[in-house]
Amino acid sequence: MSICENRALAILQQLVRIRTHQPDGDESDLLDFILTLFPFEKLQTHVIDHGGNRSSLVAAFPGRDSSRTVALVGQMDTHGLTSTERWDFPPYRATFRNGFVYGRGTSNMKGGVASIILALQNLLAGGKSLPVNVLLCLTADGEMSGSGARAMVEGGFLSGVTELIFVEPTDGKIAIAQKGALWVKVAAKGKTCHTCFPENGVDALGNLMLLCREIRRRVVAHAAPHPLLGLPLCILTRMEGGGAAPNFVADRGDALLDMRLLPYQDNGDIIHELEGIGERLSSKQPGLSFEMDVLVDRQASTMPENAPLVRRFQENLGNLGMDTKLTGFHSFSDVSRIVPFLGVPFVIFGPGEDIVETTINERVSLASVVDVAKALTRYIAAS
Repeated sequence: MSICENRALAILQQLVRIRTHQPDGDESDLLDFILTLFPFEKLQTHVIDHGGNRSSLVAAFPGRDSSRTVALVGQMDTHGLTSTERWDFPPYRATFRNGFVYGRGTSNMKGGVASIILALQNLLAGGKSLPVNVLLCLTADGEMSGSGARAMVEGGFLSGVTELIFVEPTDGKIAIAQKGALWVKVAAKGKTCHTCFPENGVDALGNLMLLCREIRRRVVAHAAPHPLLGLPLCILTRMEGGGAAPNFVADRGDALLDMRLLPYQDNGDIIHELEGIGERLSSKQPGLSFEMDVLVDRQASTMPENAPLVRRFQENLGNLGMDTKLTGFHSFSDVSRIVPFLGVPFVIFGPGEDIVETTINERVSLASVVDVAKALTRYIAAS
């Protein structure tokens, strides 16, 4: 259980200093470093090359009980960075101050990757064998299309996995439910005319706003709250378009909707209904049309509170004096790319806050990184 904070800090700082932000990713550079942290003879590695200096990793650590395989899953990419102007510390210096490491990706989610590395190093110390099979699964592109997790599933790299631990920022709590996500781009086309005679045209922007209101009503209005996730969301995050001049009715418009959905809401059904709303509106106005493009499609996932994995994990944290409260996870993650296809029990657990302000001064507590590493170490050692 002994984990040196100095070693934890050194590993985390190096993870942050190797830039893996979207849209470029460059996760291959990070993998080159991570693979140096383990004894080569202990690894059965599969590096999945996505092209463009982007890679994912599945590394197998065989255990004495081959009937159980625990997969530790973390993503390597981070949010992009548009400006450093408001940061108190340079975002890739990984400054350590007052118990926190500051920098891009510290919370989401290189703190979690550091916890996984520390736990595995601890378990392998002194040439010890593991009690169960463990898979180290590090994914590329978790923030956008989830290509790394998808490749792991489609390539059969996760076959035989009996339980999944997604090391995501949950502030050290056990999350057993995750919201799904739909990002939908809607393009509206109408007919321009002078604003003095609007009846001669078809207002694309006005109808686009009406469509967005109807979509939000469908997603949110009659939804029952989830005990851990609350209500679903439908947020208009972008709208643009217009006519030929300020005094002309808009003949085009584009909107982007971010929907966060609950486990009982099926993404496919909602997409079908959204298309139906667009068809009904356009049928009432000749010359009006809508085109929808689904940019992100992530299904929600949940676990029963009394599931054996959840109970074991709660007992593990309780023995360490850590928080055993169950919570929900509101961001989308690789859970949505893996769990619906494998149907394997899972928990989400890691250092850092779930919804963290990542625009400026992203940070993670070094103590929380170490605590999560201890919890992962003890859980696997006791398996």
